[in-house]
Amino acid sequence: MKIVIACAVAAFLSVAACHSSAQQPGAQSQQVDRANIPDKYKWTPSHIYATPQDFEADFDTASKIVLQLKGFSGTLGNKESARTALKTYFEGMRTLYNLETYASRIKDSDMNDVEAQKIAGRVETLFTSFIAAASFLQPEILKLSDETIKDYLADETFKDLRRPLSEMARWKPHTLTVAEEKVLAEFTGTAYGPYEAYTTFTTTDMPRPDITFLNGETVRLDDAMYVKYRTSFDRNDRKLLFESFWDTYGHYQNTFSKTLTYQTKYYTTAARLKKFSSSLESKQFEKELPPDFYDKLIAHIRSILPALHEYMAFRKEMLAVDKVRPYDMYVPLTTAEYKKHYSYEEAADIINAAVSPMTDEFKEAIKKGMTPGSGWVDVYPSKGKADGAYCASGTVTNHPFVLLNWTDDYDSLSTMAHEMGHAMHSYFSNKYQPFPTADYNLFNAEAASIFNEILLSAHLLKNTKDTEERIFLLNNFVEMTRGTVFRQALFAEFEKRFYDVVEQGSPLTPDVMKKLYKEINEEYYGASKGLYEMEDRYAVEWSYIPHFYYNYYVFQYVVGFVAALTLGTKVIEGQIPAAQYVDGLLSAGGSKSPLEIFRDAGIDMTSDEPFKLTEKIFRERLSELRELLKAQKTTSQK
Repeated sequence: MKIVIACAVAAFLSVAACHSSAQQPGAQSQQVDRANIPDKYKWTPSHIYATPQDFEADFDTASKIVLQLKGFSGTLGNKESARTALKTYFEGMRTLYNLETYASRIKDSDMNDVEAQKIAGRVETLFTSFIAAASFLQPEILKLSDETIKDYLADETFKDLRRPLSEMARWKPHTLTVAEEKVLAEFTGTAYGPYEAYTTFTTTDMPRPDITFLNGETVRLDDAMYVKYRTSFDRNDRKLLFESFWDTYGHYQNTFSKTLTYQTKYYTTAARLKKFSSSLESKQFEKELPPDFYDKLIAHIRSILPALHEYMAFRKEMLAVDKVRPYDMYVPLTTAEYKKHYSYEEAADIINAAVSPMTDEFKEAIKKGMTPGSGWVDVYPSKGKADGAYCASGTVTNHPFVLLNWTDDYDSLSTMAHEMGHAMHSYFSNKYQPFPTADYNLFNAEAASIFNEILLSAHLLKNTKDTEERIFLLNNFVEMTRGTVFRQALFAEFEKRFYDVVEQGSPLTPDVMKKLYKEINEEYYGASKGLYEMEDRYAVEWSYIPHFYYNYYVFQYVVGFVAALTLGTKVIEGQIPAAQYVDGLLSAGGSKSPLEIFRDAGIDMTSDEPFKLTEKIFRERLSELRELLKAQKTTSQK
């Protein structure tokens, strides 16, 4: 059952997570015992299973379903048997989601809890057995005649199963024989070997140099220190940092070019075997996108690059440099610090105010979820707790669960808004969709989370009377847009270019990769206009981006942000009723293709309108930021 099982596996392996952010853990995460944190600031897994006996009862139920599923093999040509088999499958999956949601919450509460680790391991083993037991479903469905499939789809008793059934049937032209599919599946275990080798080397075995800055401070230059110090106001320190960091990656560029070549070869070979002309065609088919969607997306971004060039000209002016170089891209444009702090309760109040344009049901649900004691949110860092932030979607039988590591700053506030966007998506999808269509596409998921950030940003900008805060908020939006829309589109276009090289039968040599990467960076950032220059040694940055091993993944970030900005702006301005967004997107789950869901919510992502609106808002906020920073600079010079 290729589509349904693939989605289920993805959800399970990502902890059924709506989102996982890169928020840094709080400084107190290794100091505070969880027992010292009030219960009202913790999530409540007992909302799923009140007692260990309840967990064991569901575990036993799921184990029996594994055995039941095997008994349906060879019977799907009978309508009643097919319906019962599919319903049994989804009932098993729903139970497993409950088991996994519970097990992962207690595990992530304290990663040092041995018993919690054992429970999570048991669930993972059971899930693997379940997938193996259900493996006959997809091949058998695809063996059925078109007439039989149409008959099943027309039957009212298949109402909740129509979407997954039609999705399986859609793959029929790209499904091999049972024997061929089995052989291909056998390679799944080794398919991601290049990526595993890359991540293992870069995170554990790759030598990292020490670097001494001009003030005498010495640090070990790993990835975390690179991110921390690339914002330094001292240009000489930044240049030294970049030279050392990228020269280190450059030492291993032959290895990285090999791992990426063979990971890309796997995807292109698998696509070809599945009767697709390219890996990109396969990905767009998988996502239910028109065959030209990716190219049109790049064209839309290309059409608004003048806005990015305007930003680059401003950065060049503010930094007083002849050209912006890679080590100038992350330094803040103002030396003023934003020192505002937010308690968790204050942040919840701000978010509640920010979502005031939404429907009553939305406002009531998000307020309830954020209220201390609701059991939805695990707020503060503690010893052994998982780092970062995410939202686990839960299932139709319970609410979402949000993990935070609160540090009282703006990042904590915006992260909570983001994760509660995912939580609302899951809340409405689980409430209004039957389980087989409650899961949603990444396109729609990112739009739902960033939508909340857009409302938060607009609310704060509307209400602030503090110039420093306004500068911070405008800069935050501009940099988020640059990083999510333009930079991810740059990555997406670069990805297509190196896939083309592999699919034409050529290897991704370091020289080829650096040439392609340098060219596209200079095209995007305005080198022809004298705005930017990338020295050859920095063009090895491609080897630092793990997303290139994910097979056409990053373009989804572009879609999610542009869609969220458009929908959020239109809801705020009253061009789209909030109810249309809630009903069309949040409550739709995976009941339709992602583009259909966007259209129902009030946006056509195949048109140029959302991209032009993104350009307009970006330019407006950039212009205001420019004026405020110039005024600030003039004042400081007096």
